Amino acid sequence: MTQQTPTGTPVGVVPEPLTILGAGTALEFSTTFKRKLTQKKANKDNCCIDSITA
Repeated sequence: MTQQTPTGTPVGVVPEPLTILGAGTALEFSTTFKRKLTQKKANKDNCCIDSITA
């Protein structure tokens, strides 16, 4: 959707800076939590394997 200025020049819609910042923050948190969950799961699996073989 494009809008026009009073002079008639078309202008594209630009998202607000806080919207962009919020989306970036959400992506960063999801990536960080996914990594921590994967590491925790890997450590749990390694713990059980070590105790079985010992």
